[in-house]
Amino acid sequence: MKKDSYLPILSLITHSLFVGGCSVILFVLVPFWQKITAEEFLVWFSSNSKSVGLTMLPLEAIPLLISISTYIIAYKQKLNTKNLWFYNLLCNVVILIMFFLYFMPANTAMASKTIPIEHVAQELKRWELLHILRTLLAILSILFCGIAIKKAQK
Repeated sequence: MKKDSYLPILSLITHSLFVGGCSVILFVLVPFWQKITAEEFLVWFSSNSKSVGLTMLPLEAIPLLISISTYIIAYKQKLNTKNLWFYNLLCNVVILIMFFLYFMPANTAMASKTIPIEHVAQELKRWELLHILRTLLAILSILFCGIAIKKAQK
């Protein structure tokens, strides 16, 4: 990337920030949620989900936007890293699809307390598994960034 050489490192940084946020949720919040009662969880989630969402939304959206830009530039410049940037973008698109298909409806149901209390534990387990998948995709995205940056330096 000629003029836009800051984009790959910015992509790596923003993807890393998203993985950091996902890791805090995975290793701090999820275990906390699973230790409290279903009723306590729903109260906590309805009180705090907006703050968590306002933190995570930009951490998810910014890497996606940078991934789009980076791929378009790599494609237009016919760079030998364009496939890596495509795979990076693909990971981000899958993460976005997961958000709209699962996390947004699940989070809304938990925040509004419309999920039946007897389904909370099972839903939290499903939420955790899908969040692990989302986190792994984000890590994979970082790997594609790093490999593309390294390959461009050769």
